[in-house]
Amino acid sequence: MEALKIRERIFREGVKVFLAGFLIGLLLGVIDFWRVSFALHAFKYLKPYLIDTQLIFLTTTVKLALFFGLVSLVFFFIHRMIVRFFGRRRNRGIFTSFSIAELYVWLIFLYVIFVLRFSIGPPILDLSKTSLLYLSLLLPALILALCTVPRMTLRCGAKTVFLFYAVMAAAVVFPFVWLQLYITGTVGSEDLPEPSGKRKNVVLIILDTARKDALSCYGNKKKVTPAIDRIAREGMLFRNCYSPSNWTIPVHASIFTGLYPSSHRVNMIDWRMPSNITTLAEVLRRHGYQTAGFTANTILSGSNRFDLGFTYYKCYSDHQFLANVRYFLMGNVVWAKLGLADLQKPRDFPPDAYFQKAGDLVRDVRNWFEYDRREDRPFFLFMNFMDVHYPYQPPEPYLSQFSSLRDEKNFYTHFLEPKDYFSVKYKLNDDDIIHLRELYDGSMAYLDASLEQLFQFFRDRALFDNIFLVIASDHGEYFGEHEEYYYKLFHSFGIFDQLVSVPLILRHPDLIPAHTEVDGLVSLVDILPTIFDAAGIDLSVMPHPVQGESLLSLAEKGGRDYSYYEFQVMPLKKFLKRKQIPRILKVYPDIRLKLWFRSFTAIQDREFKLVKDSTGGIHLYHLPSDPLESRPVNDAFPEIYNRMYAALEERHSRFLGEAVKKGSEHMSQETLDQLRRLGYLQ
Repeated sequence: MEALKIRERIFREGVKVFLAGFLIGLLLGVIDFWRVSFALHAFKYLKPYLIDTQLIFLTTTVKLALFFGLVSLVFFFIHRMIVRFFGRRRNRGIFTSFSIAELYVWLIFLYVIFVLRFSIGPPILDLSKTSLLYLSLLLPALILALCTVPRMTLRCGAKTVFLFYAVMAAAVVFPFVWLQLYITGTVGSEDLPEPSGKRKNVVLIILDTARKDALSCYGNKKKVTPAIDRIAREGMLFRNCYSPSNWTIPVHASIFTGLYPSSHRVNMIDWRMPSNITTLAEVLRRHGYQTAGFTANTILSGSNRFDLGFTYYKCYSDHQFLANVRYFLMGNVVWAKLGLADLQKPRDFPPDAYFQKAGDLVRDVRNWFEYDRREDRPFFLFMNFMDVHYPYQPPEPYLSQFSSLRDEKNFYTHFLEPKDYFSVKYKLNDDDIIHLRELYDGSMAYLDASLEQLFQFFRDRALFDNIFLVIASDHGEYFGEHEEYYYKLFHSFGIFDQLVSVPLILRHPDLIPAHTEVDGLVSLVDILPTIFDAAGIDLSVMPHPVQGESLLSLAEKGGRDYSYYEFQVMPLKKFLKRKQIPRILKVYPDIRLKLWFRSFTAIQDREFKLVKDSTGGIHLYHLPSDPLESRPVNDAFPEIYNRMYAALEERHSRFLGEAVKKGSEHMSQETLDQLRRLGYLQ
């Protein structure tokens, strides 16, 4: 009978010890979550991070709690064996009453040892300083426990124990509750100004690297873009829209500011948005708009300040670390050490995940509507999709529909980097370029299908007809053109039509008549004043001159007289390593690097294009007879040459005179690595 009572008492104490360990495991799981969150720099835009990681957080916290519960049981039974071995019959044990605090001290100590031993988590400090930090927190706790716990053990009753557990439970439950309240906007929502009148919602979609002729509504004979084609029929399509530059960073800066690259000064030399510049999102936010940005392009990140004005901003480079979260959280680590799970060390970008897929980005937008959208405010959504950017990897069924390649494992797009093309680590023949264009079309079809899901989501919520929708591309892509200048692929050099002629479509049933096509010249710089026009905001709110004009008024008067664009090249020594140059000259003996690495300014009307480069060359091209811009006609049209040259110089000089003052900026190592991966640096 006595033995039965002892076993029952041991069982009850064991359950109590397991629950105590489980509880401290939950608390340490919460602490561990914030530890990893802080180290991964998630606090600038905490809400997108929390939405993505809440399930990971919950599961890994439970794993850690179970682990510490089992460890506590092991401690308890070791203690029982020690007591029995030494013949101690009076067991007030260290695991009774409030003395569980000693157990907590040792569990926390075990957690710290795990963190230090397995080097889990990105470094906040170097290891020696981290060790000192943890020890400085741990030693006072140990001294306090050793000095006070034995006395408190004899004095504490059931009420104290209950109070202790209540406090511990509150410490665990509160972060979970706060997490849900914060994510859903119940707490922590930003105070936005009250909008004056009923303003239209605005959605700006950029199809990164989409050539104009890749869309069916712009002449692609394949049925690639039925969703976008429908938007074009319901709205206004611009046949002659030109980008202010030939690549992502300066073009997005122009879209967000209404300035040409010479004025906002974001270019190949300096990649970051000026901190003192006013952006489209900032102005809309001041006028009561809820602003949210989603970009699959890793260089449009907060570290490059493209998040200015957004209350919610999610860039794939900032949030690719979901795999890192799984790897760094201690709950997963101990599970892997016990052999209960396989924990792969994360890579920054797996071969098929350079950029966020369109379907995942659309899912993020839906999550924003579910968790953060405020019904009492108009919204501005910016989205950048990267599916038609190299490495062109469409999922099924689009791969089979558009590509003749059947061995996905041997895609050269899985292991060939854009930067390696420019350093001549590989060459592609005409058949390869055909395959790349097929993959490109398949990627466009997948992107279009994902956009249809987004549009249907808006329709289901009765929002679509109150959205001022803008769809555009920032620049195009080469597919075999201009081989003589080494510009056969990608978009890193040159200012030819294949790069700067881009699609642009507007839709709003009340503002824009359906089935409208505009042949006049327009620019992506005109997007900001157009959105202001649709939102009822005067351009005078901008502290700097706006160099664009509303597309709605341009459509009425037939477009611009000229389109202007420019490109500032990366210096040769920054783009190519010294040892790469001899290999390039050996493979391409006719290449002239001086002609390859040129900056450009250009201006064009409907018939002629004038290009000035940094070597002093000035060339006039007749576009109808020379679409590849290979035969200058300076001497044949001297009056047109002189007129367009004067217009080019006047604009370039004016834009330089209106330049935003910008201090010296230093790119982070993360940004430099991303630029190398994209082929902009070597």
